[in-house]
Amino acid sequence: MTSCAETAKAVRKALHAAFPTTTFSVVSKTYSGGSSIRVTWTDGPVTARVKAITDPMEGADFDGMQDLKTYRHNGSGADYISPTRRISREKETTAEALAWLQEHFDAHEPPFELARRARCMALEQDRLGFPEPWEAVAEATHYGARWGRQD
Repeated sequence: MTSCAETAKAVRKALHAAFPTTTFSVVSKTYSGGSSIRVTWTDGPVTARVKAITDPMEGADFDGMQDLKTYRHNGSGADYISPTRRISREKETTAEALAWLQEHFDAHEPPFELARRARCMALEQDRLGFPEPWEAVAEATHYGARWGRQD
């Protein structure tokens, strides 16, 4: 049986091999009732893809109906591994800008062009410090004048 820290090293190594461009934070914790590993990252792969790698490394399962913890006997030093994906503010802002663009402007342009313009607007909003509305950001980036309005 390996320790929780050794399992955390194995998790980190497996995640780096699968997603070399993503930086993961892998933190192990031991306590009187067992041990766990918390995995966090920003953007990058969706949680399901990370869970496909980490789930087989968990050493226990929990049945909430019976309030019962069962061990897998797979040699893991961590009972549970909890992956959590964070979305950067830039991606959230870009998604908000894209939704606003699709609502307020004719969508004659290809979707990738709308997405590109939404990202530009999100970056401009951050640079200029505009909280909202998106219309002010669109005007500041001259997209309002160039595009046909639906109003």
